[in-house]
Order: sequence, then structure tokens, then C-alpha cells
Amino acid sequence: IAAAEALNSMGWKQAVIDFNTVRAQASLALIANAADDKIDADNDGMSDADALLVDKPRIWLQRKFLIGMRAVDDPGRLKSAVGSLASAYLAVLATLRIEFAATTAIALGLVDVVSPAIKRVLYAPLLTVVGVELKAWADVIIDTTLILIAACIAWYIKKVIAMYYAALRGGKLCADGVLDLLNQTGLVKWFSRIPGVVLNANGSLDKDETLIDDFIGYTLAAGGMYFQLSQGFSLPFPFNFILLPVQILETYLELQSTVFGPGGAAAAGSTAG
Repeated sequence: IAAAEALNSMGWKQAVIDFNTVRAQASLALIANAADDKIDADNDGMSDADALLVDKPRIWLQRKFLIGMRAVDDPGRLKSAVGSLASAYLAVLATLRIEFAATTAIALGLVDVVSPAIKRVLYAPLLTVVGVELKAWADVIIDTTLILIAACIAWYIKKVIAMYYAALRGGKLCADGVLDLLNQTGLVKWFSRIPGVVLNANGSLDKDETLIDDFIGYTLAAGGMYFQLSQGFSLPFPFNFILLPVQILETYLELQSTVFGPGGAAAAGSTAG
């Protein structure tokens, strides 16, 4: 949700335009390279490109690179589109890292509160397990375990907050779509006598004064929240298969913002220590 909102604030429509620009220019390069693969100047039954790939792969790579560069008809526009997409990606990543930093702060705060009491209870039993010679590890084991548990709790709270926001946002978007559909099809006249329905002078539903969109939106939001909670924030079949690319992208962004990126989990753990 945070990634989608960050991308939307950076200009979703412009990002789509830039993506289509990159795709169009890449298609030109692919078409040119496909045509090059069919050229057999020496008529030996093997294309010149394939022969170079077998005998001289470095020259083949240079040839393909030059063909792709020549095929691009607007390098300046391609550069601008790639730069814009990179900026949008960095904005999304920065937003996710801020979210992770807040979650980590909550987790470490929870550990600071409960750690003394937990250590008083678990230190002696744990010491009998690891032995006196490894007593220095008892504190490390307890602290690390508490941090992991607190982080899981904090992430779950974040998921609940995201669920609440996504349900309200989705319900609102769906309700607006229903009202637009009623206005376009003329079915609005069947709802004109319902309390809370306000029509404009042209006979269309007034979104600002009508309450029916709020009723639809909040009803759908409640259903969405119940569905997500009942599924444990996971997608059932076949949606998990259909939306697999989206889940892969979500996992990649989470790893980028929490593990592999600067200020990720390793940095947070060292700071806590």
C-alpha cells in the first residue's frame, strides 16, 4: 500500500507514459536484432550473427549492442523516461525504508520495556542450558529472541493498519465506480426515492451530498477487512496464482527495503546492539 501510494504521489500517469516509452524503444531494438539474426551474407546456412556468437562472442555482443543503439529513434526521450522511472522507484524504496525504520523503532521500544522482566524469569533456566562458561550468550539469546518476536508483532500491526487503509480506499474507489455507472446507464432514477440520495440539476447523483456511496464504500470496506483477517493476510487460490507476479514484486521490495538496502535489518540489529 505504501509503495502504491508513493508511486501515485510521484505521478502514476507519467510513470505509465515513461514505461510505455521504454517498452516502445526496446521493441525497436528487439525487432532490429531479430532482423539481424536472419542475415546470412556468406550463404553458408548459418546466420552471420549465430556464427559470431559461436566463434567470436565478444564481437557478437558489440554488434548486437550497436544494432540496438541504432534502432532507438529517440535516445534523449529514452534517457528521460529511464531517469523518471528510476526516480519513482527510489521514491517508493525510500517510503518503504521509512516504514521499516518506524517498525524497527517500535520493536526495539517493546524490547526495552519487557526485556528486564523477561530476563529475570528466563536468565536462570537458560543459564542451566548453555552452561556457566557461555553465560555471556544468555543475554544475547534473550535479546535477539525478543527483538525477533517484537518485530513480528510490529509488522503484524503494520499489516492491520495497511488492511484498514486498503479496505477503505478500495471501498471508496468501488463506490465511486458504481455511482459513475449508475449515472452513465440512467439507472440512477431507480434510486432517486431512497433516503440520502441527492440528485443534481441534470439528474445525476451528487457524490458530495449523496450518502449511498458512503454506504456502499463502508460496507465493502467491512467485507474486505473481514476477508483479509479470515485469510490471515494471504491470498486464496486462484488469486495467489493470478497475482503471483505482484507477490514476487512485493517480496522483492520488502527485501530491498529491510534487508539488502542501506539502513536495513543488519544496520538496525547492529544499532540495537
